[in-house]
Amino acid sequence: MSWTDDAHYFEETINISKVKKLLDNAVGDKGVPNALEGMKWLLAQISKGRDVSDLFASVVKNVSTKSVELKKMVYMFLVHYVDANKTCRELALLAINSYQKDLADRNQLVRALSLRVLTSFRVPEICQIQLLALRRCAKDRSPFVRKTAVRRFSTHPSHPKKKKKMNLFDQLPYHHSFIVILNKHIYHRHTPYQNCMPQERV
Repeated sequence: MSWTDDAHYFEETINISKVKKLLDNAVGDKGVPNALEGMKWLLAQISKGRDVSDLFASVVKNVSTKSVELKKMVYMFLVHYVDANKTCRELALLAINSYQKDLADRNQLVRALSLRVLTSFRVPEICQIQLLALRRCAKDRSPFVRKTAVRRFSTHPSHPKKKKKMNLFDQLPYHHSFIVILNKHIYHRHTPYQNCMPQERV
């Protein structure tokens, strides 16, 4: 589908209750087209600055979909709202096993997006889970995922074991990816000021 085919999502308006229905009725492979339709509307609304966090519950239930295209859109939505308020945070935590499972997905973008969602929580109780996920992705075969791990470290809340966090980057595999090397360099330069860095958003 081309950009011109999707332009109407940004130009037209739709009843939010209709979007909710599209997402809630997305059962199995047959429901994927409807869910994609709903997610495109939601992401278009987000791009226009509209708050659609009320549909968080309807979106997060689709995180376990087998459709890579739908999963990417769901994760983009979750990254935006995962820590928006207490309700979103609690609903997102219920799907934490799905995020951890997707860290091993075959698609590098899915792995990176699942890491972004998992590390967007500001909940001390899962700090160790986040650090383990970051450690795993720092060794990922994809430079894109490794770059994401470096960037997520830079926005991760302060942790008493800072030395362990710094040492994690010593485990990054040697490679010639300029992007990862650059991000690793930036991280080491700015770690003392990491609390001043803005949270990464979609």
